Amino acid sequence: MKLNMHKGGWGEGLRLWNTEFWGLFRLATPLALAQAGLALMGLVDIVVVARVSDLAQAAVGLGHALFFVFAVFGMATMMAVDPLVSQAIGAKEPALARTHFWQGICVSLALSLVLCLPILACVFLLERFGVAPELAALTRDYVLARLWSLPAMLLFSSCRAYFQGLGKPGRIFYAVLISNIFNLVTVIAFVHGLGPIPAMGAVGAGLATALCSWVTLWAILWGVGGAGGGLELGGKSWVWARVLWRGAKGLLGRGPPPCRASWASAKRILKLGIPIGLQATSESIVFTFVGVIAASMSEAASAAHNATMAWMGFSFCFALGLGGAASVRMGWAIGQEAWGALRRTGAVAMVSSLSLMAPWAILYSMFPRLPAGHTTHSAEALALAIPLFVIGGFFQLMDGLSAVVSGLLRGAGDTQPAFYITTLGYYGIGAPLGLYLAYIEGLGVRGLWWGLAVGVMVIGPTLALRFYWRISKPLARA
Repeated sequence: MKLNMHKGGWGEGLRLWNTEFWGLFRLATPLALAQAGLALMGLVDIVVVARVSDLAQAAVGLGHALFFVFAVFGMATMMAVDPLVSQAIGAKEPALARTHFWQGICVSLALSLVLCLPILACVFLLERFGVAPELAALTRDYVLARLWSLPAMLLFSSCRAYFQGLGKPGRIFYAVLISNIFNLVTVIAFVHGLGPIPAMGAVGAGLATALCSWVTLWAILWGVGGAGGGLELGGKSWVWARVLWRGAKGLLGRGPPPCRASWASAKRILKLGIPIGLQATSESIVFTFVGVIAASMSEAASAAHNATMAWMGFSFCFALGLGGAASVRMGWAIGQEAWGALRRTGAVAMVSSLSLMAPWAILYSMFPRLPAGHTTHSAEALALAIPLFVIGGFFQLMDGLSAVVSGLLRGAGDTQPAFYITTLGYYGIGAPLGLYLAYIEGLGVRGLWWGLAVGVMVIGPTLALRFYWRISKPLARA
């Protein structure tokens, strides 16, 4: 028998599934490590600041959440560059991919200016939400110290989406690796003091994170200058300032043809990206809301919540990296009009997400004291954090699934339904249930987390159903 050689037989089918798995694995590994590296900087901040006081840790956690609520909208919106570039690359249209990149740069700069305003407004309203004046003041100082990193974060998101679409995630990983090394030194120096640098506590953590955001951007722009990915900017890779200058000239129509302004491309980025940004923002707002409620309960409750969020955010980044890889492979398949690969890409990505998140679920649910003990300062905060880690472990599998399926839908250019499903899961189910359990049943911060867990367990499977329904119908390029 020559079943393996027969077209459409089991041998050919296994070969295709194997090719899909390893293709996804090679793309997802550096993306997941890079995403985890970005989260690791925040986790390092929490660990370093936890040695100062519960107040400092609570301020950094709350300030990060408030800042991230708006920053995540901009960063997630720029993820629309990813499917546009990947579909263009799949269709062998590199000039169009370059156009999307430069329009992404333009949109990033505009969004960063707009988003500064609500961030500034929110940090001056903390006392009205019941946050203690001392905690509110320190949180405000932290956010103001970090605010100037916003343009760098959005620009980096656009560059990252471009390299993902090109299938060159290694450049993203190396940029994040450089910034992590830099962050480890600077956050310790700025928080606790080193030589002539005074100890600045929570404010020092904000300054260090902001500085590292620009280092990350510089590192990835280094890659843009010598990307070999079709930018055709010329010059040496280290002249990153020239990259921005040539890009600005191109946006004004005076640069190389691939860089000319394209309002149509900018509109496509916003059309695809705004629902992605709203989805990410809705998730961030509900977790920030829980953080504010926890802060109004006690400093220990706030510190426990922030410690748990730091670890959950770190492990969730691996699923985000896998989701980014799944989005790219979906975009390539659609650009190539390889419709038969869509279902295979989705199935491999979903199974991989469950396998990837299972070890984290086991760690948090069975050994909660191990991560909690490294990110809490007091015995009271540790006692509150341990059950939160156990609860978080329950929804890690579905949380990872939601991230990966959102990536699949993004690659298909189907971004609005994911926003609706996520909003309904958190605001229609998770948040009301959490408030009921926290205040009516008297579970406190544990009740809030149980509500989030139930919301996530609804969102993940619903997104998966949406994906399979969508690919059952004809697809067009975004």
